[in-house]
Amino acid sequence: MNAPLDVTNVVLRTERLVLRAWREDDVDDLYAYAHVDGVGQPAGWVPHRDRDESRQVLRGFMDEKDVFALEYNGRVVGSLKAGPVKESDWPELAGKTCKEFGYALAKDCWGRGLMTEAATAAVDWLFEEIYCDALTACYYPDNARSARVLEKQGFRYVRTARHHTRFDYDADVALCLLTRAEWSARRKKN
Repeated sequence: MNAPLDVTNVVLRTERLVLRAWREDDVDDLYAYAHVDGVGQPAGWVPHRDRDESRQVLRGFMDEKDVFALEYNGRVVGSLKAGPVKESDWPELAGKTCKEFGYALAKDCWGRGLMTEAATAAVDWLFEEIYCDALTACYYPDNARSARVLEKQGFRYVRTARHHTRFDYDADVALCLLTRAEWSARRKKN
């Protein structure tokens, strides 16, 4: 289910964005959006306290190799992860090649369709080039922005699960799924 993914040498271009691997010199851009109140909380993480914390997160992105930096107008304004699926949430996907979507975007970029643009490029790449059988995602029920990005990609709500957050409490999350067949059918309609 969780075959490794390495985006180190992958570059995806959209009309306004470049999705690429993270680099050491992205730390200031990461800190610029990740320290802003309201950016991380909807995704389950607290604002970065300082550049050292952003540097640690950046190293994690680079080590994991499954997180794209979203570059817009020459600066990194967000991230998009195609990471391992939480297998306990998705027993019905055992034996299939799957990735879980997660993303964050700078607050000053909200409402411009940038995350939808990035997600579309990544979804297409994961189905066309990586040959995923399915993609999963989850969001907190009060995160309407994230739900809307997933809806625009064709993800469908499957069920609610309980996850332990980085805030050290349990919370409900909406589990969503997009299968290769669903993605393909949507593409044929468009």
